Amino acid sequence: MKHLIALLTFICCAITTSHAQSVYDYVLNNATRIVNSPVSSFTQTQIAQFKRTALVYMKRKAYEETDTIPSLFLDTQAYYLSEFVTLFFDSLSMLVRAKEQPRISCKNAS
Repeated sequence: MKHLIALLTFICCAITTSHAQSVYDYVLNNATRIVNSPVSSFTQTQIAQFKRTALVYMKRKAYEETDTIPSLFLDTQAYYLSEFVTLFFDSLSMLVRAKEQPRISCKNAS
């Protein structure tokens, strides 16, 4: 019975570590693909290069602090980086659209 529990624990740990850093790797691979793609626009390439640089820097700095980095840490940081970039460009595009709309001025009738 102890061997069965140990075997199940080992299998669960192996499965967990095989999916470690899945978000980090996904965001990094996606950014690398966009940077290397000849059909990506200048803006897409610059955003992807920013993501790549930030993720690589983050991982390097984390390894300077400790030999082992929890995969949850890198996954969380990659997720929030992508979320930040998306929200930043959404608000930027909303500001641009707001400036492009004609302004209606109301004069005081009194």
